[in-house]
Amino acid sequence: MYQSPTRVARVQVERTKTRQMANRRLNVMSSDQGAGKGACHSCGSTDEYVIAVHRMYVVPEDWDTKPAQSVQDDIEMWCFSCRTHYPHVLAD
Repeated sequence: MYQSPTRVARVQVERTKTRQMANRRLNVMSSDQGAGKGACHSCGSTDEYVIAVHRMYVVPEDWDTKPAQSVQDDIEMWCFSCRTHYPHVLAD
């Protein structure tokens, strides 16, 4: 499919802007929340941007069980993927 040079240039500019915004967000997260690049304590991925969190355990309500949740005192460093999939509380 033919794309005009102007359209290609616009797409490249938009991709660059998107990358710059993502990098700014990562820099803000790393400076505000004690984050940085390292290994994720949850999944073991290396060379990831990780943020300090407290692991949370959740027990859902069932017919014979009351709902419960507990937050661990230990501080762990988690990557974005683990933070989106597992319950946690950001460390202060």
